[in-house]
Amino acid sequence: MDRSEKEYQIMTEESEQPLASQRQMSGFNQDTFRRAVIDGIDQQFQMGLKELKTTVDVLKEEMDTLNEKLKGKQEEINNLSKLYRELQLKEKKEIELLDEINKLKTDIKEKYTREVALKKQHETSVARLTKEMDVSKTNLIRERKLLESHDESNADCKSAVLVLIGFPGSGKSETSNTLIGKRDFKAELQNFGPKLHQEVNSVFGDLHVNVRDIQSFESLNEFVDIYNSLIDLECRKVVFGLTIGIGRIPTGYTDTLKVYLKIMELGNILREEHL
Repeated sequence: MDRSEKEYQIMTEESEQPLASQRQMSGFNQDTFRRAVIDGIDQQFQMGLKELKTTVDVLKEEMDTLNEKLKGKQEEINNLSKLYRELQLKEKKEIELLDEINKLKTDIKEKYTREVALKKQHETSVARLTKEMDVSKTNLIRERKLLESHDESNADCKSAVLVLIGFPGSGKSETSNTLIGKRDFKAELQNFGPKLHQEVNSVFGDLHVNVRDIQSFESLNEFVDIYNSLIDLECRKVVFGLTIGIGRIPTGYTDTLKVYLKIMELGNILREEHL
């Protein structure tokens, strides 16, 4: 029952009481009565207010307690949120590490495959080279035996003749001296005589070479005489060296040279149109 209901009850009870006698009414003081009623009402109001204040204080304490608990819960929520973010970051790093591990595994597998292929290729190459080496060794032994089986009657096979030809002033003598490494050939100031050439024996490695500096020629007739003087070279290794002075080829010399090449059957090596 609240305060207003209590006041209403008091007033109702007072109104229901029988009216006092005239004697009693003569001694009744309305101010005192009114004050008593007001004091009663105020007392009841103060008591209700005190109870209400007590209730409010209790509610405040409970609210403060709830706020403290809520604050603690909020801290727990913040901590859980932080842990959740850390967990997400950790999971992300784990995924990245797994990707790197898988990539490393793939790289290692590919590298191993390449190494195996290279090793197999190397082994194949070594086997092929070994086989080729064995064949070359066998051929070398066979060739050596063939060389050793030749008698000294074939000694000319280890010798050769180098014949230098050219027109006057082309530098045959100087070229011959350069080849043998000494100045044995003289520049022709006059006819060589019946032999129509100068010659010097030299050695290049294990090859014996007879270097011949023949007389210069400018006509077909001169060349025929020189060619006849070389008749002893038919059955030996002969190398002809042509010396040409750049910018000093006389008129008619190329025609003579063409005839010479035809006679020596060198047309297939140096064609006429290249002269």
